[in-house]
Amino acid sequence: MINEDYNAGIAETRGFKGRKPVLFIGLPLLALFDERAVKAVLAHELAHFQYKDTNGSLKLMDLEMSFDAIFDYAPPGRTVSGSVLYWALGPIAKAFHKEEMRLSRAAEIKADRLSAELGDAYETARSLMLLVAGGQLLKDRVYDPLNREVRGAMSVPKPPMMRILKEAHRLQNAAFVQKTLLVPDPDGSDDSESTHPNWRKRLAALGYEELPLIDPPIGSALDRTLSRAFTAEKIAELDTKWTSMVADYLDR
Repeated sequence: MINEDYNAGIAETRGFKGRKPVLFIGLPLLALFDERAVKAVLAHELAHFQYKDTNGSLKLMDLEMSFDAIFDYAPPGRTVSGSVLYWALGPIAKAFHKEEMRLSRAAEIKADRLSAELGDAYETARSLMLLVAGGQLLKDRVYDPLNREVRGAMSVPKPPMMRILKEAHRLQNAAFVQKTLLVPDPDGSDDSESTHPNWRKRLAALGYEELPLIDPPIGSALDRTLSRAFTAEKIAELDTKWTSMVADYLDR
């Protein structure tokens, strides 16, 4: 499944025949990464599947979602039953959430290590560093400017996908990648609410205490893996979805 996220992941959906794995990858990721980096990312996601720690397969996540469903049905502070249940179950739910975050972070390290064992630790580290540098690139040159435009807009601004394609070439500059990563922790704060550990910790788990010099992307995986017709169709679909969402926001 291809979506609008600068990310990739593997999840499980439930059906009559049990759980079914679904792999998704974002069009922005394909635009910024080359085939080598995409393969490393997919190896990481398949490692999650092998370890059976995909989204939806953690038992604690199922339990926490059941708590959320209860509180949605009986909101604390607005219903007596919800307030009583929150008083009784709230501390338990918080404990499960904390443990879920710990397990999720451990799963990321475990998947990194397995993907490195199955392939190449350097390629795993390279894809991680490109992911961080590319995320900072999109934040600085696409998402933050676009958010400012939306806040002051009278009409819907130009949607993000074409902006992303225009900026993607910047990640192909090795000096840009290294410079971005040397800035004090871009996306590197150790947020206790994050499902992913600090990327520097992930590099250290792969054996890299210092930032390795990496090859920048050579070309775009988007050009090599998808047809131009399909890419154009998908961009139009995602931009239409974004435009509709922003139009609804501006009409409020």
